[in-house]
Amino acid sequence: MRTNIELDDELIAYVQAEGGHKTKREAVEAALKEYRRRLAMRALLNMAGKVEFSGSGAELRGKGDSTALLVQEPSAVHAPPEVAAPRAPRKARGT
Repeated sequence: MRTNIELDDELIAYVQAEGGHKTKREAVEAALKEYRRRLAMRALLNMAGKVEFSGSGAELRGKGDSTALLVQEPSAVHAPPEVAAPRAPRKARGT
């Protein structure tokens, strides 16, 4: 999705340099992914004390060993945009 926004030049230069991002787009996308990760972590923290389970991670996975649970990047929180129905062709002007 193309979006035009004004960014603080010093801030974006700092993030690009420190993060090793070649472009502004890479820097902004990395920042958005980090923000998404933090939101997911906040949601997990908000669940503290609200979910009960017993047993080890290995038992929950059905394994007898104590292999560590794998952690994956959270899926996109937003739904993909709906595809619009194709429009009928317009009539030429003056006809």
